[in-house]
Amino acid sequence: MTKDTRKPPGEMKMPASFQQTPQLTCPRCGQSFAAEIWLIVDAAERPDLLEKIQAGTLHQIPCPHCQAEGQVDAPLLLYLPNSPLPGLGAPFGDDKGPGVRVLFSPAQQTTAEQDQEHARALVTRLRDSLGAAWQDDWLAGGLPGVPRPLLPLALREGLQAAQRKMQKAAVRGQPSAVGIDIPPELRPLLEEMAQLRRLSEMPRKIELCEQALRRIERENHPVLWAALQGELANALQQNPLGNRAENLEQAIFHYQQALEVLTRQAYPEDWARTQNNLATAYSDRIRGERAENLEQAIFHYQQALEVLTRQAYPEDWARTQNNLATAYSDRIRGERAENLEQAIFHYQQALEVLTRQAYPEDWARTQNNLANAYRNRIRGERAENLEQAIFHYQQALEVSTRQAYPVECRQTARNLGNLAFEQGNWELACAAYAEALLAQELLLRAASLRNSKEAELQEIAGLPARLAYAHLRLGNIENALAALESGRARLLGEALERSRRDLERLAEIGQGALLERYKAADAQVQTLQRLAVAENRPPGWLAQMEQAQAAWNAVIEEIRRLPGYETFLRSLTAEQIQAQAQDAPLVYLAATQHGGLALIVRGEGEPLAVELPDLTEKALRDQVEGPGEEWGGYLGAYFRWRALLREGTPDFVRDAARQAWFEALEAALRWLGEAVMAPVLNALETFLPPGGLLRLVPGGLLALLPLHAAILTVDRGPQTAAEPSTVHHPPSTYALDHYTFAYTPSAQALYHARAAAVRPADSLLAVDNPDGTLVFSEMEIAEARRHFPDHHHLPKAKATLQAVRQALPAHAVLHFSTHGWAGWGEGEASGLKLADGNLYLRNLFDLRLERARLAILSACESGLPGIELLEEVVSLPATMMQAGVPGVLGSLWAVNDLSTAMLIARFYENWRERGLDLPASLREAQRWLRDLFSDESKLAELEAQLPEAIANRFAAEQADAFYKIAALRDLAHPNYWAAFGFYGV
Repeated sequence: MTKDTRKPPGEMKMPASFQQTPQLTCPRCGQSFAAEIWLIVDAAERPDLLEKIQAGTLHQIPCPHCQAEGQVDAPLLLYLPNSPLPGLGAPFGDDKGPGVRVLFSPAQQTTAEQDQEHARALVTRLRDSLGAAWQDDWLAGGLPGVPRPLLPLALREGLQAAQRKMQKAAVRGQPSAVGIDIPPELRPLLEEMAQLRRLSEMPRKIELCEQALRRIERENHPVLWAALQGELANALQQNPLGNRAENLEQAIFHYQQALEVLTRQAYPEDWARTQNNLATAYSDRIRGERAENLEQAIFHYQQALEVLTRQAYPEDWARTQNNLATAYSDRIRGERAENLEQAIFHYQQALEVLTRQAYPEDWARTQNNLANAYRNRIRGERAENLEQAIFHYQQALEVSTRQAYPVECRQTARNLGNLAFEQGNWELACAAYAEALLAQELLLRAASLRNSKEAELQEIAGLPARLAYAHLRLGNIENALAALESGRARLLGEALERSRRDLERLAEIGQGALLERYKAADAQVQTLQRLAVAENRPPGWLAQMEQAQAAWNAVIEEIRRLPGYETFLRSLTAEQIQAQAQDAPLVYLAATQHGGLALIVRGEGEPLAVELPDLTEKALRDQVEGPGEEWGGYLGAYFRWRALLREGTPDFVRDAARQAWFEALEAALRWLGEAVMAPVLNALETFLPPGGLLRLVPGGLLALLPLHAAILTVDRGPQTAAEPSTVHHPPSTYALDHYTFAYTPSAQALYHARAAAVRPADSLLAVDNPDGTLVFSEMEIAEARRHFPDHHHLPKAKATLQAVRQALPAHAVLHFSTHGWAGWGEGEASGLKLADGNLYLRNLFDLRLERARLAILSACESGLPGIELLEEVVSLPATMMQAGVPGVLGSLWAVNDLSTAMLIARFYENWRERGLDLPASLREAQRWLRDLFSDESKLAELEAQLPEAIANRFAAEQADAFYKIAALRDLAHPNYWAAFGFYGV
C-alpha cells in the first residue's frame, strides 16, 4: 500500500508567488484582454518564471487578438530560498553568510515614493505567505534593489556586477536602487547628460563628459572614470558637428582609455561591450587604410564575442554578430566571395536570437542587412540570391513601417527599390520607392533645422529620377513628372511656400484667425531655428522646438483643408506643373543607371517623354568628374586651370592648363549635344518655332553644365586659345542657335517667380569692383547706369556689407560686378566679395526683396550649385529667387573680365533699348560675342560704337587689355560667352 504523504489541510503552505490579472488594452489593435502580471516570484516554487526573469521576458505580454507583444511596467519582488545571491561585499559564487534572499526590482516609470510603497506592500505579502519561514535578518541591511534591465545580470553574476553597471548607468543619470559613490559635484552634470540622447545634443554631451573627467581622478574613481571615457567616446562617435575624421580618432582614443581600467579579468562584460564599440569606431574610421581599419573592427568584434556568448548574453551576442557580419560584408582583404558567406552566416546567427517577436526593431534591421548580403552574393545561383534579397527586404518592411520606424523604412524601401530597378522590375521599384518617399516626408516634417533637412534629403539622392524612369517604363508619364518635380529644390520650395502671397487671402475668406495662428507658429519655429544656427540655444530649447514644430504642422494641415490650398508646402501636381508651361515648355532632364530621360511639359496635351539612352549615371559622371577616384573630365581640367590662375604661376604652365580646360569644355559640350540636347531639340521641333523659349530643369550633375551651349555640329575642329576660329572656318552649331534657354530650379520656384515678374525694372543698385582689381568693371557698370537714371552706385570701398544690405530692398535691378566663388562642397559657402568682407549665400536666406525684378551676378561661379546636394540647387540664383528676385543671371565658371563686361553691356542694350525679354537678351548677347571677331559686320558695328560707348572710358590699363584680346580674336570659344545662364522669369 502506497503511503499518502499529503499534509492535512491545516498544514498546507500558502504559495509565495503572487499575480494579478488586470484588463489591458492593446495599443496596436485596440482590443481589451485579461493578462497575468506576476508581482512576487518564488524561484524554487516557480523555476519557469525564474527563467523568464533571467531572459527579461517575465512582463512581456502578447495580445491574444493580434499577437503583438509589449512590456508591462510593473514591480517585482524575487524570493531566492535555495540559491541566495552573495551580498555586495562578497564575490560571486561565495556561499558563506546568509546572502541575499529577497530582491526588489521596481517598475521603470514610477517615482521613488511609489517604489517604496510597492516594496512595502509586496514584502508584507511575502512575509504573510511564508509565515514561520520568514526571517527578519534577510532585510537587516535594507531591501536590495536592482533596476529591471540589470536584473538578469544580477542573477547571472551577482549584485557587484549590477552595482558596477549601475555606476556606469549613473554616468547617464539613470536612477539606481543601490547606493553608488558619486561625487556630489558630478551629479548635476550626470543628470543633464541623462537628457541628451539626440544627435544634435552630442556636442553638449561631449562638453559635459569632459567637465566631469576634469573633476575626478582615475585612481579614486576608476570605474566611474572609465564609464565617462566610454560615454565621451560614444558621443564623439555620434557627433554631427566638427571634423568627422577627428571625432572618430578621439572616440577610438577614449575607448582605449576605458579599456585600461575595464580589463577582461576584472570587468569582463564592460570590457566586451567596449570592445564592440571600439570595433564600430574602427569600422567607421576615415583616417588610415580602409582595409586595415576593417581588420581591426573584425578583430575587436571577435574579442567581444569571446565574453558575450550566446548562453550568457544572448542579446549582446546577437547584436555583435550583426556588427561582425556588416564588417565582413564591407571587408576588402581576403576573398570577396568568402567574406560575403561569412556575413550571411553571422547575420543568420544574429536572427536566431533577434526574433521578430522579442526584438522586432533589431530583427528588421538585420533582415535588411542580410538582404544586402544576398544582393551582393557571388556564390550560389544569382537569381536565387536576388529572390532571397527581395524576400528579406520585404520581411524587414513588415516591421519597419514608415509610421513606426521611418528612418529604417526609408533605408530598406530604397534598397529594395534599387534592387528592383537594377533588375528592371518596374512595378516593384515604383512601389518600394514610393514607400521610401512617404517615409521621407515624415522625416522632413520632423526635422527642425536646415542642415538636418539637408541630411535627410541626401538619403534619397537620385531616387526621384529612378522612380520617374520606372513610371515611364510602365507608361505612367504623369506619375513620372510628379516624381521628378517632387525631388527638386525641396527646401527652396518650402521657403517660398511659407511666404506665399495668397496666404493673405485667408483673411478675406473668413480665416483670419487661422492666418494669425500660422504666422505665429511660423515665426516661433524660425526664431528657434535662428537661435540654434547662432549656437545660442536657451534652456529647454529642444522641448520648445518640438512643441513649436507640432503647432506648425497642425496649422499647415488646417490650411491644406481649404479650397485652393491643398498643395500648401507640398510638391505641385502634374496639372499645376503644366500650368507653368503655358508660355514656354518645361524640360526636365535626369540620368539613371539604365539611361536618361527628358520630360517635355507643354501648355496643352500630355507631356512628351524622350529617352536618352546615352545619358547614364556613369557616362555623366565620367564626363563631369572623370572615371577614376581623382578629379578628371570637365571638372578636373577646370579645377587645375583655376588653381593656376594665381600670381607667380609661369605663363607656359598657366597656358597649358587653360588649353586643357578649353579642350575639356569642348569635349563636354560635344557629348552634351550628342547624348542629351540633340534628341531633346528634335522633339521640340515638332511644336516649338525656331528661337522659341524653353525652360530647363536639369537634374544631378547636369546642373553644372551649360546645356544651352551644347554643340550639335562641329565643322571646324577643336577650338584653341592660340588658334581660334576665323571667318573662313564656319562656326559650330550650338543649342542656343536653335532656341532661347532659361533655367529654373523647379516648377514650384517658377510658380512663385511669376507673381514677382510683373514688378517694374525702374531702379538700379550697382555694386562696382569692391576690391579694385577688376579692370573692366567700371566700363560694365557705366553701361548699366546709362540705362537707369534712378541708380545707386557703390564703387570700390563704398560697397561694404552694411551698405549693400541696406540698399538691396530698395532697388529693382541688383547688379554685382565683383569676384565670386562656388561653395563646391558646401553650397551655403558660395558668395560674392565686398569691400569689407564676403556676402555668403547663407547670409541671404532671411532677405525679403519685395521690389527686385532682376539680379545680375557678374562674377565667377555665381550660378553654380553645391555638388553635395545637387537636387536641392543650393546656389546664389536659387537663393536670390527665394529672397523674392524672379530673374537672375549667374555664371558656371571663372569668367574673363573683358568678355563679361562686353556681354553684360550687350545684354543691357538688348533688354533696355531693343525691347527683347531677359532670356532673349542674354541669348543674343552670347551669340553676338561669340561671332564678333568672325563677322566683319558685327566687328564694324562694335568699332563704330567704341568712341562713344567704350573707348572714351578706357583707362590705359583697360585699353591695353582690350586690344590684346581683340588682336587674338579668341572670344569665339565657349569659355568666353557660354558661362552665363538666365534663371527664373
